Amino acid sequence: LTVVLKEEATEMEEVVITGIYSRKKESFTGSSQTYTHKELKMIGNTNVLQSLKTIDPSFAIIENNQFGSDPNTLPDINVRGKTSVVGLTQEYDTDPNQPLFILDGFESDLETINDLSMDRVQSITVLKDAAATAIYGSKAANGVVVVETKLPAMGSLRVNYNGNLQLTFADLSDYNLMNAEEKLQFELLSGLYQSWGPDGYLGSVEQERKYNMRLQEVRRGVDTYWMNEPLRFATTHKHNLFLEGGDGVMRYGVGVSYGKTQGVMKGSDRDVLNGNVRLIYRKGRVAFTNSLNVDYTRAERESVSFKRFAQTNPYYRKTDENGEPVKVLESFSYFDINTFRTINENVYGPFYDLSNTNFDRTHTLGITNNFEADWRVIDELRIRARIGVNKSNEQAEKFSSPFNSEFVGKEDNEKGAYTESEKHVFGYDGDLSVTYGKLLAERHMVNAVAGMRFTQSTSNLNGYTMRGFIDDEFSNPSFAQEYNPDKKVYQDVKKRTASYYVNLGYAYDNRYLLDANWRADGASIFGVNKLFTNTWSVGLGWNIHNEHFLEGAGWLDMLKLRVSYGTLGNNATSTFYMYQPLYASANYVLGNAVASGLAQTTLANPNLTWETTHMTNIGLDYGLFAHRLSGSVDVFNRLTTDILISLPAPLEHGTSAVPNQNAGKVRNRGIDFDISWFDHIGSMTYSLGFHMGYVRNKVTKFQGKVPSI
Repeated sequence: LTVVLKEEATEMEEVVITGIYSRKKESFTGSSQTYTHKELKMIGNTNVLQSLKTIDPSFAIIENNQFGSDPNTLPDINVRGKTSVVGLTQEYDTDPNQPLFILDGFESDLETINDLSMDRVQSITVLKDAAATAIYGSKAANGVVVVETKLPAMGSLRVNYNGNLQLTFADLSDYNLMNAEEKLQFELLSGLYQSWGPDGYLGSVEQERKYNMRLQEVRRGVDTYWMNEPLRFATTHKHNLFLEGGDGVMRYGVGVSYGKTQGVMKGSDRDVLNGNVRLIYRKGRVAFTNSLNVDYTRAERESVSFKRFAQTNPYYRKTDENGEPVKVLESFSYFDINTFRTINENVYGPFYDLSNTNFDRTHTLGITNNFEADWRVIDELRIRARIGVNKSNEQAEKFSSPFNSEFVGKEDNEKGAYTESEKHVFGYDGDLSVTYGKLLAERHMVNAVAGMRFTQSTSNLNGYTMRGFIDDEFSNPSFAQEYNPDKKVYQDVKKRTASYYVNLGYAYDNRYLLDANWRADGASIFGVNKLFTNTWSVGLGWNIHNEHFLEGAGWLDMLKLRVSYGTLGNNATSTFYMYQPLYASANYVLGNAVASGLAQTTLANPNLTWETTHMTNIGLDYGLFAHRLSGSVDVFNRLTTDILISLPAPLEHGTSAVPNQNAGKVRNRGIDFDISWFDHIGSMTYSLGFHMGYVRNKVTKFQGKVPSI
C-alpha cells in the first residue's frame, strides 16, 4: 500500500482578509478585492498606493495641483468617491473622506502606508461595501484598506535584498506660455499701458516709460524662462534588506529599509529609514507574534513656490551684470486718484529669494510594537488578543531669511522668522476576539466572530516663532531680537474609543450565503448625549457555479451574485472635542482698568454625533478557464447623512460661529468594473486587464438646524 500526501495550496486571492477575521472568498458576500505582492509589483515597484490605484477601479488618488510632486504631501485618496464635504481637511486636521487603513491587524495611518516599502507587502485587500466593512463600524464609511506584510519563512538563515531606482522630471509641455516679445505685445493691445488703467489711475507718462523700459529689455534679448529655475532632474532610490529563518516552533525576521525621494522642486526631499523585527512562536495550539518597527523620517520642503516663478514675466532679467540674482526686477509708481497719493510698487524676483538661506524641515522618530496571542482552544474555536503601542516625536523647523522680499519695508525687529514646533504622540490599540467555525451535516457552514476593541491616543503640540534677524547666516533663534506674540501654539488632545462587534456567517451547501454584522462604537470626541452609535449590515450571496445545473461546466470556476445593505459611520471628521464650547482670550473694561479674560466664541452642542452612511451594493464575481479570466461588476448607492460642518451664526447668538452640527447629506452613485486575464508562456507570466470606475457625488442637503440659517 502506497500513500502519497498531496499538499493543497490556497491562492491568496481565494481568501478575504479583513484584519479581524479571514473568510474564503467563495463564501464571502461583501465587495472586496485582494492583490498579491506579485500583482502589485507587476504594475510598479515604487509605491503600493500608486500600484493599487492602477489596478483597482474604486481606489482613486486625486491629483493635487497645488502641491504637485512634493514628496512630503500625502495623496488625496478615496474609495468609491467622497462621503463628506470636500475641502475640510484643514478644519478637521485629517481628511474626512480618507479610507481606514489596517496594517497587520492594527489601525494605521496614510503616512505609514505611503512610506511602506513595496518589498515588505504580502497582500492588500480593499473592502468596499457595507457587508465587507461594517465590522469596523463608525470608521468604515469610506472603505477599508487592509495591508498584510510578509511573514518570515522557515528554514536556515536567508538574506534578501531588493533595490530600485526611479528618475523623475517635470513635464512643462502643458505650459504654452508667451515669450517676452509676445507677452509685451499682448499687454499693449489689452490696454495695460493706456492713460486710464483698469484700476482707475492716471499716469500716461509713467506708463509710457514703463513700456519703453520693458521694450528695451526685449530688444536686448531678455527672454527668461522662469519655470526652469526651481526645477531639477530628480532621483528616487529605495533599498530593502531582510533576514529570515527559523523552524516550526520559532521563526524570526529582521529587516532594514531606506528610501530617498527627491521632488522635482529644488530643496524638496524625503528620507525614510525603517527597522523592523518580527518574532513568531508557535507550540501546539498556542501562538505568539511580536512585531517591532522603528521609523525615522526627514522631510525638507522648498522655500519658494513654483507659482511665483510661473507668474513672473519673461521680460525681466534673472541676474545682473555680475551674475548675481536680481532682487528688484522692476520699480514703478503711479498716481492713485482714489487716495490722491503716489503709489510706489516693486516687482521682486523669486530667484533672489531662492538663493537666500531658507529652510523648512521636519524630523520624525516613531516606535511601534504590536503583540498578538492566539489560542486555538479546539479546531472550531479560536481566541485572539492583540495589543499595540506606538510613540512618535516630531520636530519641525522653518527659517525665512531677513533678506527675502516678504520683509521689505518692515522694521528690523520684524525681519526674518524662525519657527520651531514639537509634537509628541502616544497611543495604544487593543483587541480581543473569539472566532468559531464549523461545518454541520456536511451542508451547513456556520461562522461567528465576537469581540471588543479599545484605543487611546494623546497628542501634545507646542511651538513658537522668533523674529528680528540681522543676517541669514545666523539662523539660530538666539540671534533673534524678539518673540512673535501672534504666532504661538499649544495643544493637548486625548481621544478614547471603545467598540463591540459581532459577525455571523452562514452558507448552505456552499450555494446560498448570508452575512450579518453589528457593531457599537463609542468615542470621547462626540457629544455627551451621543457617545455611542450602532452600525449594522446584511449581505446575501448566491454561488451560481455550485448549482447542479452547472455541474458539467468545467470552464466556469466562479459565478457569484452578491447583494448587501447596511449603515456605516465616519468619525474621521472630528479630531478635537467639537461638542464643547470654545473660548478665546479677550480684554474687559472693569471700572477704569482693563482686565484680561476669556470670551466664548463657539457654543456647545452635546448632541453632536457621527456621520452616518447608508450603503446598497449589488455585485457579480466571475472566474473562467481555471481563473485565467476573472473580474467583477458592482453597482452601488451610498447616502451619507448628518455631515459635520460649522455654519455661520446669526448675530443674536453673540458669537462668531454656531456649534459644529450634523447638517447636510451627500449621495454617491457609481459602478466598478474590472476584467483581467492572467496566463503564462513557459516561465514568463503576463497579465492583461481593464479597470473602470464611475462615481457621481452630489450634495443633496446643506443647511443647519437653527431657523435663521
